[in-house]
Amino acid sequence: MAKLAYDFEDETVARRYPRHGWAKNSQGRKLLWLPICRAISGIAYPGGESRLSRNLTRGQVLEIRAFDETLSKLALTLRELSSALERGREPFIEASSAAECADREEAMSVIPLFVDLAFIYLKRIADNFARAGRFIFFRHIGSAPLKFRNLRRFVEDSQLKDLLVDPENVRKAFINHCGWFDLLAERPKTGEAKRGIRHTLEHHAASIFLQHSKIGDDPWQLDVSLRFPSQKEYVPELIHTLKRIVAEMCEFWTIICEAIRIDTEYKMWICPYGDCFLLLVGKNDDHITAIWPQL
Repeated sequence: MAKLAYDFEDETVARRYPRHGWAKNSQGRKLLWLPICRAISGIAYPGGESRLSRNLTRGQVLEIRAFDETLSKLALTLRELSSALERGREPFIEASSAAECADREEAMSVIPLFVDLAFIYLKRIADNFARAGRFIFFRHIGSAPLKFRNLRRFVEDSQLKDLLVDPENVRKAFINHCGWFDLLAERPKTGEAKRGIRHTLEHHAASIFLQHSKIGDDPWQLDVSLRFPSQKEYVPELIHTLKRIVAEMCEFWTIICEAIRIDTEYKMWICPYGDCFLLLVGKNDDHITAIWPQL
């Protein structure tokens, strides 16, 4: 088996670094690029500063590890969700064999599980980012907010004089590129609370609903929606919303990496401490990258 190449098929795409998402390498394989991992882990500190030079405690190092670990869990969850969506795209009653019927039925049973996990991990990643990111953002980490919601409010309302990184890009990221977080969690607007998907799943009587549909000779469609006790209220196209959240989160991370001034001469590091996220060579590349944006 040829050694996997950590490079880009298209040099134009390579120059988009530190953007986040997937791209084909010179072997035609799809690789998932997440430079935020290298930034958070301290391999590309501002001015070449090493993470260890801050004399982090064991607990603080574990906070950084929690971000890496949750991101790994999200990537694995999205891979398995993509696989299940493909296998469950057509109704099991339309299967041509007992084995195919069982496979489709099993896929339908795990889709709600992976959808639920995806939204849980996305919200957890946001808060883990606030905890781990304070080591690269702030000179005095003791006063840094530990929750993403509070960090966002702090960035929006403060002059950011305590930052080690470019304050304008940080402010730009939090003010203009946090729509993904609003889709996850409630954010009061004009006196009313807007329901976020993860918040709804966690705190309200909501369920994930699957339904197949077909028009004429068109292919089968599988709709995944979020439904509430009131039939008048539901969130359709839940997978589309999930892809939107992931794409907007990647854009947010790209601007953060620009604020950190991560080295644009990319180096082939493997996550969780580098740029290229490797999820078990041999697995379907399409499943690994399906819900992530393309570079």
